[in-house]
Amino acid sequence: MSNKRITINAILNVIRTGLSIIFPLITYPYVARILGKNGVGMVSYASSIVSYFVLFASFGISNYATREGAKIRSNKSSFQEFFEEMFSINLICMLAAYLGLMGIIFFSRELQEYKGLLAILGIDILFKTLSVDWVNNVYEDFAYITIRSIITHVTSLVVLLMVVRTPQDVYLYAIILVMTNAINCIMNFFYCRKYIQLRINFQGRWKRHFTSLFYFFANDVTVSVYVNIDTTMLGYYKGDSAVGAYIIAVKIYSVVKRMLAAIYTVTLPQLAEFAERKSQEEYKKLYTYICAILSIVLIPSAVGLVALSEELILFMGGAEYKEAVLSLKILAFALIFAIYGGLVTVCFNITHKLEKINLYATFFSATLNFVINIFLIPKWGQYGAAFTTLLSEVFVFFFCFVKVKTKSDFGDMRYIRREIFNGLIGAILILCIAFSVHKILPACLSSFFIILFTSIFVYFGYLIIVRDDVVMKIWKRLEIKCKNG
Repeated sequence: MSNKRITINAILNVIRTGLSIIFPLITYPYVARILGKNGVGMVSYASSIVSYFVLFASFGISNYATREGAKIRSNKSSFQEFFEEMFSINLICMLAAYLGLMGIIFFSRELQEYKGLLAILGIDILFKTLSVDWVNNVYEDFAYITIRSIITHVTSLVVLLMVVRTPQDVYLYAIILVMTNAINCIMNFFYCRKYIQLRINFQGRWKRHFTSLFYFFANDVTVSVYVNIDTTMLGYYKGDSAVGAYIIAVKIYSVVKRMLAAIYTVTLPQLAEFAERKSQEEYKKLYTYICAILSIVLIPSAVGLVALSEELILFMGGAEYKEAVLSLKILAFALIFAIYGGLVTVCFNITHKLEKINLYATFFSATLNFVINIFLIPKWGQYGAAFTTLLSEVFVFFFCFVKVKTKSDFGDMRYIRREIFNGLIGAILILCIAFSVHKILPACLSSFFIILFTSIFVYFGYLIIVRDDVVMKIWKRLEIKCKNG
């Protein structure tokens, strides 16, 4: 795959991922003000519980199927057989997940207050199973995924503004959250027939997949624990109001995290193919390219979150949520380790079938997260939850990075370090700009846009002046396109 195609796919995936989060960011300030901290907290707490059952239904299939499917996508009959096996396993896991969810809805006294929300949000399990979106990722059909995302999120936005009008509309809001995945599922259910036929095959060779699927699933479980356990435990110890405030910071953190992660996830099929063919030079070139792009964006983005944390919280929820500012600042530092960790755990370990390392890292991290949360959340509330998330991301990154014994064979570390240095300079420039503006203006919409656009202009100017290699390549491509009309 050429760098040009990788860049196009990365841009499309960033747009698609951005839409899936930017539309909630457009609607969330509205929802936060209409439902208030308690309403938002109720939905977020119920959603954190349902997420565990969604996870079981998926059984690690998405990442595993993307990796293995990319290797055989050129052989239509082999891929069809593989799809049927994955789809059948997925359906069985979905049924088991629903049995578990029904169990807690009917038999858990502590969750009786949330059983209506759990039932509504639980419908997501069905839609996420039937959408088989990993097929589009295997064939790198990001143009379709992007168009579909625009349609679904515009529809959800319009419906939200029409029906959610009072603090009592909590259940309507939950239905709209499910509706986005429902539309995605219906569209994809028909579109994916371009590549496969939707068939169930209970006679397939399932056993050959279970070992790898188990590692992917176990890894997803432990990741989910340290991603969601803070919200679940915060709700248990501190109530819906605390969750409502904390989730604002998490939403903003998730926006940046998922958009940055979208840059490297588009390369997963190609990296898997290079690894399978043992094309080390091609692998090293692509892996270095992705690391370089992220290095000049990641650190300035994290520092930008710190600098603009108060403006972002006020915009998202208003003064009622101001207590979440410190949580966002803590999570901003977690972002750096989360993305660099993803480059190791997703791009490197998965493509080299090193899922065991990911499993060990996330298991120990999840255990650390859970134990520390027991002590910190009762005392420090949402700030303790944010801090344990930071510790978890730091642990996973360093654990997996140390395990990579031949780093220089798969990435040009000298080239990557140079881009990290440029990212650090960008971070310093952003802090100086933010400090200067905040001396003149309080945190408000005006200060947000002044800091944002000035930082982009100054940092991009710096990269041009030092003739940063990544930026110059992109600049030259733009020049060629302009000349060619």
